[in-house]
Order: sequence, then structure tokens, then C-alpha cells
Amino acid sequence: MNSTNDPAATARVPFAVRPASATWEWLPLDESGTSHVWAWFRPPVAPQGAVFRPAEGDGSEGVVGGRVTLGSVLSAAGIDAATVSAWMLLGVMYPGPASGGAAAMVEQLIPAPGEGVDPSITVQVAVPAMGGLMPMANDSVYETITAHWMAVQKSESKLISLRKQLAGMMTRLNTLNRDLNHEEKSHASRQDRDDWEDARRWLRNAVSGLSRYIKAFDVGDTRLAGKKDWLQKIYEDCVVVRQPIDNPQAVESEFEFYRKSLMNLESQMSGALSHAGQEGQTRAQGVLAQIAAKVRRNRSG
Repeated sequence: MNSTNDPAATARVPFAVRPASATWEWLPLDESGTSHVWAWFRPPVAPQGAVFRPAEGDGSEGVVGGRVTLGSVLSAAGIDAATVSAWMLLGVMYPGPASGGAAAMVEQLIPAPGEGVDPSITVQVAVPAMGGLMPMANDSVYETITAHWMAVQKSESKLISLRKQLAGMMTRLNTLNRDLNHEEKSHASRQDRDDWEDARRWLRNAVSGLSRYIKAFDVGDTRLAGKKDWLQKIYEDCVVVRQPIDNPQAVESEFEFYRKSLMNLESQMSGALSHAGQEGQTRAQGVLAQIAAKVRRNRSG
């Protein structure tokens, strides 16, 4: 992310008239710009909100674990704290003042994230209606749906990463699954050769498992575009702006089922990756190392 925006043009613009970001925007928190965050206004995950995050290495890391509050970030972004319906801070969802949450949350200092924790701050803003804020019909259900949807976004990112790891492991296992060369055959014992045939069977089984879950990711139930698109439309058109929906409990169950489906696939992919590493790659490398040691001894002897 590069700072190309004029601070005067970026900061203190009322959120109601701010367009959706095309990329991360540099958002100064004071006149000097020394204290600042990166902001993405109206992203797909929060079309009526914004995501803020400090950037490592450009001076803004002092924002976290320092004296900067959520309220100061909101002020810089032109967001009235009273209109915040929900916060996502360090992966935890909190109700905002517009949803009955504690107003004192705006005084919360931005904490330093633990290792591996996303430092992003997601803010959902209630949409104003004529004469004031839109009534928060079914608000508890809507907040539960929002929590499901936030978890869906995180699971999808993890699944993309796991898919790459599974593909990489498949390549390594297929490379390992080979015939012994002439020198290895000459110095391997009968037991070594039997062990290698067993290891190759484990390699093939591991590759089969990896292939199955890569296919599940690529074309399985969790990749059905129609279901994902329907959930996203409900979330953006109804939940975010607090428009009534028919049978909200049933809709919440659909979001929960989709979230659990992603989590289940994530668990299966992680298990397949671990199994392939331990029972495929490690087992095969152990047998080859044992044979290689005999080859070296013969060369030196």
C-alpha cells in the first residue's frame, strides 16, 4: 500500500457522502499525519462500513498498543460513533452504540494484536432513515448473522491458503513417488525394497486424499455460487441496512449452516495436509534416507 492521497482530501469527509474505496486509502489521525491508519471504505465485507488497519513499517504501527482510540479513528473517517451498529476488533464482534452496545467502546485503546491475529478493525454503520436512525428490527438475529458472515470471510481466506498448500504437497509427494535408481537398488536390502513399496502406497493414498479435498474446494457444495450470492445479497440488502426479512431465524440458520460447512471443509483440508506430511512425505523420506546411508557407506568403504 502506497500513500498517494492528499490528507486534506482523505480525512474528515462525512461518511454518508464518502464513496466506496477502490484501494486502501491513507487516513491521517492528526494534522501532521504522523499517526495514521489505512482505510477501506464500504468494502464488500462491510458495504455500509469500513475496515481500518495499521501498516507495518511506515510509522503507523505505533497506532496499536499506543494511545489511539477507536473514537479517534472514527472521527478521522467522518463516522459518528452513535451510528456504529457493530465493531469487529481482533476477530471479536461487539455491538455498537446504534445496537445498544456500550458507548464507552469509543474510548477503547487499540490493542496490539497477538501473533497471527489480524489487526484489522471492521466497523458497521447503521443507515439513517427519514427523521432519524432506521429501527433495529430483529437486531439480535441480525448481529448473529453478521458474526456468521464475518467468520465466513475469514474461513474463505484460510481455505484459499490451504488449497495452495495441498497443491504444493501433492507436487512434492508425486516427485517422491519414484522407482529406486540403479545404485539404490544395488545397496538396498529386501526389507528396504519392501519398505519403499509400502511407502509408495502411502504416497499414492495421501495424494488421493489431497486430490479429493482440492476437488471439494474447487467444485463442492461450499463453492456453489448461487448459495453464496444469495447469502451475500441478503446480508448487504437487508442485514446491513436493517431491512425486514421474512423468517429471520431461518435465514440465520442458513448463514450458520454455510459457516459450519466452510469450517468443516477447513478441518478436513488441514487434516489431509497433516496426514500427507506425516504418513506420506515423512515416511517416504525416512526410507530413502535409510537407503542413501547404505549407498554412502558403500562408496566410502
